[in-house]
Amino acid sequence: MNGVPAAAMVTGMPEILRFVVVLCAVVYGGLALFALLFTNRMLFPQPPASYAPSPEIVRITGGGNDEGIATLYLPQPGSGRLLLYSHGNHEDLGTARPRLELLHSLGFNVLAWDYPGYGLSGGRPSERTVNAAVEAVHAYARDTLGHAPEDTVLHGFSVGAGPALHLAGRAGFAAVIIESAFTSAFDVVAPFRFLPWDVFDNAARIRDVSAPVLIIHGTSDAIVPFAHAKRLLACAPRPRSFLWVEGAGHNNLPATAGPAYTDTIRRFIEARPVSAD
Repeated sequence: MNGVPAAAMVTGMPEILRFVVVLCAVVYGGLALFALLFTNRMLFPQPPASYAPSPEIVRITGGGNDEGIATLYLPQPGSGRLLLYSHGNHEDLGTARPRLELLHSLGFNVLAWDYPGYGLSGGRPSERTVNAAVEAVHAYARDTLGHAPEDTVLHGFSVGAGPALHLAGRAGFAAVIIESAFTSAFDVVAPFRFLPWDVFDNAARIRDVSAPVLIIHGTSDAIVPFAHAKRLLACAPRPRSFLWVEGAGHNNLPATAGPAYTDTIRRFIEARPVSAD
């Protein structure tokens, strides 16, 4: 049977049906255009830098970012484990510092970094540039700081789960911690996939992780609903574990969970053996 041109099909429809088809096409096209133009701005609001240059802030290059990626390394003498931390989209190394120090107090080396366009990092943020930057930060941790992948735990908070899971898809990392994370960026704003592409498709990425996974989420998170955490847990391969913090929102997990937050992270990381030198 010969195909019928789309234009002819629309012409042959009743007038009201033609109107509905055209209206749906216009709305869909508008949504696609809006997503294409504004997703990066909404996902990466680039707050003003909250810190000034200091000897602690080391700017590295790599991942196509010749303007430099700002990093903060908190060493822990005697520990062979590194926590590579990717922060949320409304913070930088300065505002994330209390969380970094809390994790450092558990007895681990901590390395954090700023997304392109955040803090003292150059460039512009997008899924592509953020993923390229985290690859450069991992290379710096391995080649300059001397932390092997098998001794490195990837920790992504909120949007930071995206670059963390991007790295985690590679074999060899000790473990992965995903905190207050979404299944994908578009899943946060719509109950179904309405476009043929997505941003930080964490639900798909987590399926490729071979390392143990810990998922932490607040049951009263109004920014990334708790359902995202349960779906990520279902998608994660074993071994996997979780900490659901009753009544916690998006940004107050440590305060609401209390010792359960730090104890869970400590036990999870210490269960991974450190490689021999």
